[in-house]
Amino acid sequence: MNFTNNDIHEHGAQYLANGLQENKILTILNFGYNQIGDQGAKYFADVLEYNETLIEIDLSANRIGNLGLRDLGNALQKNKTLKTIHLGFNEIGDDGVKHLADALQQNKTLTELNLEYNPIGNDGKESLGKILQNNSEIKIFF
Repeated sequence: MNFTNNDIHEHGAQYLANGLQENKILTILNFGYNQIGDQGAKYFADVLEYNETLIEIDLSANRIGNLGLRDLGNALQKNKTLKTIHLGFNEIGDDGVKHLADALQQNKTLTELNLEYNPIGNDGKESLGKILQNNSEIKIFF
């Protein structure tokens, strides 16, 4: 399902996420360029924590920062189906990537992580290296 560039913001994300709680069919969700912020990321994290059908989600260009990535990382600790997550063009820095690296130690299903065009410094890159050490199957784009 493609909701790209619809100016949905966090309240729209909340409504969509509530609808996705009972999803048993949808496998790919593109929600890029909607300015959902950290709160919107939390709504999607709540869905990803228990969802068993989504294999790909695109949350690019949504003003998601370290707090939003923390929530998504917590969800990915429990998610067993998601293979690809796109988080490029957000506001994710070193702290968010560090938390994600810790969270992904329990996730072995994610095979593609896109973090392109985020303000990730050397500490964040070191954390990305830890992700690669724990999961040799994952491809990371940054």
